[in-house]
Amino acid sequence: MRRFHEPYFFALTILLFLGYASVSLGQEKINSVRAGMLPAPIFPMDGNVDEQYPNRFVFFDYNNLDIILAYRTAPDSPRSVHRIKSPPHFAPVIVSTVAKNVLAGYRYRFRVTNGPTSRQSLHKWFLSVPPPEAFSSNRQSSKKLAQREAWEQAYYGMLPGKWAVRFHSQLGGALSPNQSAGFVVDSGNRPGIVKADFHRHVSSVSSLPEDLPPEAWKQLERVKRLQGWNHKVRWTIGPKYTKRTSSREIASDFYVEVQTLVMLRLLDKNSPFVQRVLTRLDEFIERPRPWFEDEDFPREVYESLAYDEPFRPIGQPPDPRSSFEQQIDVALKLSLVRP
Repeated sequence: MRRFHEPYFFALTILLFLGYASVSLGQEKINSVRAGMLPAPIFPMDGNVDEQYPNRFVFFDYNNLDIILAYRTAPDSPRSVHRIKSPPHFAPVIVSTVAKNVLAGYRYRFRVTNGPTSRQSLHKWFLSVPPPEAFSSNRQSSKKLAQREAWEQAYYGMLPGKWAVRFHSQLGGALSPNQSAGFVVDSGNRPGIVKADFHRHVSSVSSLPEDLPPEAWKQLERVKRLQGWNHKVRWTIGPKYTKRTSSREIASDFYVEVQTLVMLRLLDKNSPFVQRVLTRLDEFIERPRPWFEDEDFPREVYESLAYDEPFRPIGQPPDPRSSFEQQIDVALKLSLVRP
C-alpha cells in the first residue's frame, strides 16, 4: 500500500502505558512504588481481603514487595495465607555499538554486564528483532566470539509475530555479578531502539502450597510476569528496520521510542540533544509528501522517495556523559541521516 498513515501520537500513548507497566527502571527503592502501579493489590494490614477483593488471591506486601497468597481451598473455607519472598536484586547493563558491514549490512556489538549490585547470575537474554525471514540472507557471527563455548545464539519465537535472538549460557557460562561478555549480531536491518530481556538464575519457588487452586495459580503467574520477578528489560540499539520500512515509519518509531525513554527517565527531557532530536523527527514526520497521496505516482519514483528520503541532520551533538544519547545518535545517522 502506498499511502502511509502514522498515528504516532496514539502509538506513543499505548507504548508509554505498556512500557511503564512492565519494565524495570533499575530503581528498587520500595518507597518509590505506588500501589496503583503494581499488578496486584496491597495486602491489608488487618488481613481482611474478602470484602474488597473477593476474587483476588495474590497480593503484595507493601514493605518489601513479597507476594502474599490468600486463597480458599473450598468456597466456604477460611483463606489460607502463604508468603513468597521477593527474589534477590538483579541489575543487568547493556551497551551497544553498530557499524556498517560490507557483507551483512550492519554489525551490532553488545557488551552485557551483570551489575556489581546483582545478587544472582545472568544466564540468558533475548534481543528483540524483526521476524526471521528478514534475516534470511544474514549469517550469525557468534562463532567469532571468545565466549562461543559459553553462550549459544539462536533465533527464538517469543510469541506469535514476536521474535528475538536468544543468547543462552552453556555449562559454566553464566555471568556472575560484576562480570561482562561480548556478543555480535550481523543483520541487514537498520538500527533502532529495541528491548533486551535479561533472565537470571533462579531456583523454583520453594514450598508452594499443594492445595493452591487453579485460579490462584493463574493470578500468581501473571503477577510474576508483569512484575518481572525472573527478568529485567533494558533498552538498547539493535536491528529493527527492514528494507520495506519507509523513512517516515522509521522517524515515527524513533519519535515514539525517544518519548518513551524520556518518560521513563532513561533520557533527560531537558537535554539539548534530546530536544533537537524530537524537533527534527517531528518536522520530518509532518513534512508534506505528495507521493503518499497520489495513487498514480510511479512506483519506482515512489520507492526512491519513500525509502531513501533525506533527513535533516540533528545538528546538536549528544552529551558525552550520556552513553544512551551517543548510541541513539549513531543509530539515527545510520537509519535516517544521508548525504
